[in-house]
Amino acid sequence: CFGLWKSVLRLLLAYTYDHLTTAGEPTCESHWSVVKVCATLSWLEVHDSLEQVVVSFYRRVCVYPLYRHIGLAQRCVKDVAMVLQTGLTAVLRCLLVLKHILDHSEWVYLLSKLYLDPYLVWLQTGLGSAFGAGLVPDDILHQLGSELLGVLGRASRFAIGLPLREAEST
Repeated sequence: CFGLWKSVLRLLLAYTYDHLTTAGEPTCESHWSVVKVCATLSWLEVHDSLEQVVVSFYRRVCVYPLYRHIGLAQRCVKDVAMVLQTGLTAVLRCLLVLKHILDHSEWVYLLSKLYLDPYLVWLQTGLGSAFGAGLVPDDILHQLGSELLGVLGRASRFAIGLPLREAEST
């Protein structure tokens, strides 16, 4: 179950990056930037921990898109933690907007069908017998948001494996 949540987190981080860089109005390049900063969509990458999810997102934000700034990546992590702590409705809303962005692309719509659609069904129908009654309890999302904020406090901007010190000094 935790592996599914890490993939949802990567999707939410990519959505938040696009939302912040486009002021909430997706552009014709939004699908490209979402795919590039989301390790799930671009490389089918699997992470073992939340720290690896955050570090991978930091690296991708500092390498691929037009707006490359570690502060922007940290803001995205904070915003995703806030979305998670808000509850299931906020998570579903973000994923539905992301689905709309990806569905209106010539080639990325396939990723939407393969990844986003099953996650949306999973979140709306619940986890079956794992929680019993149906929808994902908000306290699980709140806990995940708190853990993500804890990772943000531990993840160093210089621990991502990029020469940021040299780049900032020039």
